Amino acid sequence: MRAKGATFKRMFSSLSIFMIIAPALAGSPESETIYHAAPGQAFEDKIVLSAESMLSISTFEDIGYWEFDLNITNVKAVTVNVKASQDWTLAASDTDLLTKGHMTKYNLSTGKYDPTVKLVNPMIISGSSGDGEVELPDGGVICTGGPTDEAGQDVEITLKQPISRKDLRLLGANQTYRLTVNFSGQLIE
Repeated sequence: MRAKGATFKRMFSSLSIFMIIAPALAGSPESETIYHAAPGQAFEDKIVLSAESMLSISTFEDIGYWEFDLNITNVKAVTVNVKASQDWTLAASDTDLLTKGHMTKYNLSTGKYDPTVKLVNPMIISGSSGDGEVELPDGGVICTGGPTDEAGQDVEITLKQPISRKDLRLLGANQTYRLTVNFSGQLIE
């Protein structure tokens, strides 16, 4: 049993060729367990804090292929569903020291990053409630809401990736740009 007012987080993610939003789920500050999902696999988790407190964040869609156009800010939307028994926040961040908020060259065969090749601009993320737009890696709260019914509240997350002429086009069969974005939900009192 956790003390009242303790912080509880939930993270979700999805996978694609050009971008990976890592499927991660943290149980609590004391238990940092990370789970991974296959491309297109639905991801959902919930935590029950007491008989009255509950938070569930889920996504049932894959980002799919995200091909970038040059010299524009490319935009992709992902919908998540939040079910909560009280007020909540949804935050986004990138905690990987290799990527630091930038999509980074990744070798699919070896499973390793090449931190010397990154997109020039960091990713920008916002939520549909208009609470904020954050730039990775630091991130922050992108959406807030109140208690929901059994169906929950659908929240559209907007991913923005500016592409410049300075960005390197990857030509190898096993090369992609990859980035892990952590989405965390928290109940607030």
